[in-house]
Amino acid sequence: MRFTERRSLGRIVWAFALIPVLGVASCTETTGPDPLSADALIGIWAYEVPGVTEVTIEIEDGGTWSSIEADLVNRVCDTAAGVWSAAEGVLTAQATERNGDPVSEPAERTPYGRSGSTLTLTPSGEAPNTYAVGASFPVCSDYGWATIVLYAELDGVMTEFSDPYGALIDLEASTADGTVSVAGLLDPEGLGPEQCTTCSWLQIDLYHELGVALYPGTYPIEQFGPTGLRAEATYWPEFRSLDRTYGSNDSDPSVQPWTGQAVVSTLSPLVAEGSFEFTVFDAGSGTGPPYPSVVLTNGYFRISYN
Repeated sequence: MRFTERRSLGRIVWAFALIPVLGVASCTETTGPDPLSADALIGIWAYEVPGVTEVTIEIEDGGTWSSIEADLVNRVCDTAAGVWSAAEGVLTAQATERNGDPVSEPAERTPYGRSGSTLTLTPSGEAPNTYAVGASFPVCSDYGWATIVLYAELDGVMTEFSDPYGALIDLEASTADGTVSVAGLLDPEGLGPEQCTTCSWLQIDLYHELGVALYPGTYPIEQFGPTGLRAEATYWPEFRSLDRTYGSNDSDPSVQPWTGQAVVSTLSPLVAEGSFEFTVFDAGSGTGPPYPSVVLTNGYFRISYN
């Protein structure tokens, strides 16, 4: 039985995770003469690998289920929900929602067994997965995942790009490796990146030209000097179309000089914060030079972990 789907942006990666679950418990368990009855499935089931993964699944009376998988290493939280039924020791489950987006997936049939406070599911071709009764069902915010705030005035119009849709950011590792990307999606329709037709995307890249650890300071656009700190900005006014992309170094600098910088005030394993301003150009438009441009002013970003 598959409960979660992992994804990350700027490049969207989809993968299905089959989750073996084993955990700690304290709630009323279902007992009776028939351990394979549908009622044996109802409850909260939990699994934990300390410091690695926490998974919680709630199978509800009434034919619905929900799940949360917390990837503690990469600080990513995936959610899913759907409908279920059971007969003759076989669970039939179908996902109808993943990470807040509606989906329509084929139903899966999984043999199950219940023994005391443990539930065993045996997916086709897989080893049995053992779950234990869980104490409560969490929400993603309980884990303190990264919150992204990203906004700027685009040609004088304040625009918010603070929905990363599960963007994978390991701030500690990225800072040490010399590159941090802050990105967000403007989604006025609330449909998510796979379906949105009017979404736009903004990304600010901070990097060190020598690939060494980053630190607070001024990150200019393509002005090589003693600090090695650099920044770039990219703006997609139509996220699903790669034909219209504005970049901070996407022009003829003799006609339209590259201009802009990010000023990073805080950079640590748990917080990255700063301001920025750039002019971004669309050299792919075929209309220049001079090329179409968008001026980003009063920009601000913050990545934080609770």
